[in-house]
Amino acid sequence: MGEKMEPSERYTIPKQIEEKIQKLRLEGAVKLQSGNGKVAKEIFEKQYKMLLDAQVKEKTSFHKGDALYNLGLAFLYLEDYNEAINNFLLAYIEDTLSSNYDYEDNADRAPAAQIIRDVFIFDLRILRVIKTIS
Repeated sequence: MGEKMEPSERYTIPKQIEEKIQKLRLEGAVKLQSGNGKVAKEIFEKQYKMLLDAQVKEKTSFHKGDALYNLGLAFLYLEDYNEAINNFLLAYIEDTLSSNYDYEDNADRAPAAQIIRDVFIFDLRILRVIKTIS
């Protein structure tokens, strides 16, 4: 849905699940654009869960910002604004954590930050505090 932020090498999704993740991403996007926000949400939740399960199996972290951002879009479509904001903020945190050291500002140009800043009109200081803490 949004333009993906490239995570640092250590957060890259393993090849064995990358294809499944991308398929779910596309399926969810098609459902969302065809007006079926409920099914899109379920697909994006499945995508996110697949990443969480892979983290446990591989004993490492993967970038989950894309799945969280897309969940935020689905909740926004469903007019569940609290859940939308929650998922966009989690996506932003993922973006900051997944950025290479000294490149955390790239998270401010990623889709999650843009929607938090420009749609929900969050004060930029809030993003700065989140970035500092994460």
